[in-house]
Amino acid sequence: MDGLALEKLSDSLDISRVEIIREETEMLILQELSQMPLSREIIFKGGTALRLCFQSPRFSKDLDFSQKRSFEFNEFRDFLDKLLRRYPAMTIKDCYKKRLTVFGLLTLKSDLLSQPISIKIEISTLNYQFKKTDYGLRVCRSETSPFNPLLYVYSLERIHWEKIKALKTRSQPRDYFDAWLVSQKLGLKVKFPKINMNESQFKGEISQLLPNYLKNWPKEFLRGEL
Repeated sequence: MDGLALEKLSDSLDISRVEIIREETEMLILQELSQMPLSREIIFKGGTALRLCFQSPRFSKDLDFSQKRSFEFNEFRDFLDKLLRRYPAMTIKDCYKKRLTVFGLLTLKSDLLSQPISIKIEISTLNYQFKKTDYGLRVCRSETSPFNPLLYVYSLERIHWEKIKALKTRSQPRDYFDAWLVSQKLGLKVKFPKINMNESQFKGEISQLLPNYLKNWPKEFLRGEL
């Protein structure tokens, strides 16, 4: 993407240049993943899946997955190594396996940005007992990219279930937005858990990931107007 295209997208999507470049990079990563055997072992989920597969207006900084069936850590490392060979502007800042998580942190240097951006890739290796309706093959799409990777993706219902579950143990503004959005899409009325932060903090953490036309969403949500 050149500077002119970046400015046009930033204007049309009503979001910062940083988030445009980050999403373009996420799509590159997902495209490469879709060509690897690893893509058949994991399921794309979370806020970025909600944006790229279900047209959420919220931009996201992480690529989250759940294990569909077991895989070797070397498969993940091989995927990252291949990615870096194709895109030398990327570097691996961290890569490890813990008991229930496979994790990678990538950074990208772009001539169009003053500072590098980072993207986390996290795969939960918890052995969920998935139902057939919990996920399926879906195409990921973004105006920032010509790619259309095909991946296993959580259903809206499964995303909603995980977001509501997450809100019971953490108070992240992005989770409230995602849970609210999916509730709207599914026609559900939900009583959300209490938010343990003030309005200024809540707005500050979510506003940078929302287009300007949604700038009033945090205030309206906190006041129960939505």
